[in-house]
Amino acid sequence: MITYKLTNNINNSFLKTITNNDGESVIGRSITIPFYENTRNNGYSDLVREIYLNEKELNVNEVIDNETIKFNSAQLNGTAPNNPLQIKFKFFSGGTYDDSYLKAGFTQEELDNIRNNIKNSFYRVDFYDSNNQQEQNFLFSEFLNVNTNTLTTSFPFNRVFFRRNDNKFVVDNTFVELYFDVTFFNAKTGLTKRFINGDLNTPITLSQYNANPSWRFAKIKILNPYFDDPGVGSLNRIFYVEPINGNNDSTITFSELVF
Repeated sequence: MITYKLTNNINNSFLKTITNNDGESVIGRSITIPFYENTRNNGYSDLVREIYLNEKELNVNEVIDNETIKFNSAQLNGTAPNNPLQIKFKFFSGGTYDDSYLKAGFTQEELDNIRNNIKNSFYRVDFYDSNNQQEQNFLFSEFLNVNTNTLTTSFPFNRVFFRRNDNKFVVDNTFVELYFDVTFFNAKTGLTKRFINGDLNTPITLSQYNANPSWRFAKIKILNPYFDDPGVGSLNRIFYVEPINGNNDSTITFSELVF
């Protein structure tokens, strides 16, 4: 309902004799106010709504289901999900490689007493959809904390969390291949160390590194969790270690990258 408010500041030129309801003539003010009400549908409301909906679609991100489920390590071509897979790291110092934090620059006293500089060090494992560094897409990271595990550089690596509704699963009806590399964050020096996928005893050369890009990543294969099909899907929710760069069902080894 439209409401109008009249104020009493009308000019004297509007004074005139008018007859009231009792037939008496009185001096009063009168003014004619036209009221217009157009109820015709001019289409503007529909147009405004259409513009609003179009802009909303352009500015609101599509809803993506990123809920993950856990996949467990299995032996290659097997189906049992309780394979005890380990990931091992080797550091280089004094001309040799070894799976000891002494090679990473920590002292025996720091390791024995679990000093903060070793306790707060960690590995970042970055996962990608390809081993082609020019085209790959970063997917997610896992973190392996040294914490109190100072006696060994090996960690359990028997589970991975991945998107349950990935297009490879629900559209292509196939498996997912993931590639990953590793960086060590040294809380003692504040520096990072890169690793290469392989069990090295001596450093590689720069020319070897450039000629073998596949050495930079380890690879796993996550089977489709929605059906059973050998090598493609498994309701047990499992993944395999691809046997590249010396990796196998029990161990994935990364060695510090040194030229």
